[in-house]
Amino acid sequence: VDAEILRGISLRASLRRRSKSRYVEHFDVFLSHTWHTSGAWKMLSLLLQAGWKWVIFLYGVMVVVVALLHAADSLPLPFDFTPQCPNFTVTVPYAPWTLLLTFFSSIIAMLSAPYLPEGYGAPLVWDAVCFLDAVSIHQTDAALMERGVYGLGGFLKVSKELRVLWSRPYLSRLWCVFELAAYRHANPSGRITLAPLFVERAMLILFFATYFASSLFITFVILGGFQSLNPLAGFRVYIGSRTKPQGVVFRSWRAKAATRWSNVGT
Repeated sequence: VDAEILRGISLRASLRRRSKSRYVEHFDVFLSHTWHTSGAWKMLSLLLQAGWKWVIFLYGVMVVVVALLHAADSLPLPFDFTPQCPNFTVTVPYAPWTLLLTFFSSIIAMLSAPYLPEGYGAPLVWDAVCFLDAVSIHQTDAALMERGVYGLGGFLKVSKELRVLWSRPYLSRLWCVFELAAYRHANPSGRITLAPLFVERAMLILFFATYFASSLFITFVILGGFQSLNPLAGFRVYIGSRTKPQGVVFRSWRAKAATRWSNVGT
């Protein structure tokens, strides 16, 4: 291990702009990735992996705050909603405060998580010492860069965990395969964690899709189009259209039967 060039950075600092590495004795996490994948997806993956607790916490705080303000009648409720239910009529004032505040608070929480003071959020994750090639290997000095490249085996040996930021081209890159094989050889007791980037990407899509669907629902309510979407209303119309002709036929049949029996009696 070339201790003179052993430099690491905390996960929290790696997600900030213009952060610098420092001399360390070991790495908690060795981040393995391919440069053929967009850095934005890697940043999103690391943000959600380490900051999801902070996002959920701030989301819950917003829900509680809105509930308390509603209980104190401190929030304006400019819209009215009248549900279309059988034998039940009531007008409910409402406003999409919870939807709006939780949406923006979740985004703010995710983007601000790396800038929380040390010890906040998830310190065991955020403050873990990481090997990140962009800052742990010198990028401008050719001699130091060469020492860093040849010292990868030593870096892997002193890493507690190899975290693979997996994407489709990962196993097609020779350096990535080398890191996997070298880590298992140099550090047999170390932990290898597979972190596919598509997981956080799917979560982001679901997040926006959920809020988009909720926004459409509220928009229809505000515009008065909810009745056309109410399945109960359509069900009542269908039942009514089906039962009325049958009722007419039944009454006609009963009248004919009564006339026939009266003729028989006479």
